[in-house]
Amino acid sequence: DPASDHPILEAAQQIVATQDSLNESWAQLQETVSERRAQLAAAEQIHIFARDAAEARAWISEKDAQLTDDYGKDVGSAENLQRQHEAFERDLEAVQTRVEDLTGSADRLSSQYPDYMTVIDEQQQAMTASWEELNSRTLQRRERLSDSLELYHLLRDAVSLMSWMEDMMHLLSTNETIHDVASAEAALQLHDDHRRAIEAREDNVVKVTEFGQGLVDRGHFACEQVQDRLENLHSAWEDMHQF
Repeated sequence: DPASDHPILEAAQQIVATQDSLNESWAQLQETVSERRAQLAAAEQIHIFARDAAEARAWISEKDAQLTDDYGKDVGSAENLQRQHEAFERDLEAVQTRVEDLTGSADRLSSQYPDYMTVIDEQQQAMTASWEELNSRTLQRRERLSDSLELYHLLRDAVSLMSWMEDMMHLLSTNETIHDVASAEAALQLHDDHRRAIEAREDNVVKVTEFGQGLVDRGHFACEQVQDRLENLHSAWEDMHQF
């Protein structure tokens, strides 16, 4: 009977409609869960990157704190500090690798999660700025240590020559007592020996002078001190030739 079938048909249609509604709700729930899962995964990766970038900055800060203003006080101490700095720069290679890896991660995450690009860029730029500052200070210290070592080499050589000149002038100013021809010849021979010793030192004086002048010409940080030392050296050299 068609009339008796009508309620059954309506019930069947209601069941189908309910099923369709449930299916749609389920699909929406799955989509929501999937989106939430993706958001959580993104948040986790961004958090991990931020943590790693912060650790890298802390590492950089630790290295930066090791850069001191101690440049030595003589050739030996400056050479020792220079060797230490070379080892320090080798240690920085690991930091550089870490920074480069994290920079690559930042590029990948920014592309994958554009909504987080601003946060990622801020972390990456802060890390890069710290690294570049450390690199700059490291280079400055390397150059200053090199300049200091050159200065100490010059001062050591100049002091050595000045000391030798003082001893030589003392010898040249000593009046030998002449008793006879033999003592006169001995005194003359001694004087000639002194002159030959002076001539033998001339190359050393020229080398120190040229080296020091090179420092002055390129604007060495201690150029005034170098210039004064060279003037004293030349004055002593000229005075010695007056004997």
